[in-house]
Amino acid sequence: MAEATGVGLADLSEKTADLVAVGYVVWSGEPGNRVLRMTPAGRMVALDLLPAVEAFLAELSGVSSTP
Repeated sequence: MAEATGVGLADLSEKTADLVAVGYVVWSGEPGNRVLRMTPAGRMVALDLLPAVEAFLAELSGVSSTP
């Protein structure tokens, strides 16, 4: 994940631990084949943030997000 996001491994590990600690994601799978899964609480936060993310991306691309 660190390579794909361009975030350092230490920073990524810290932020992942933070998300696990607040209950937004959980680890599943066996060691060596583990994945992060979003919890229902994490999904709610993501859905709440979606309009702001869409507006930010529209602003970056120069597209108006208002009708």
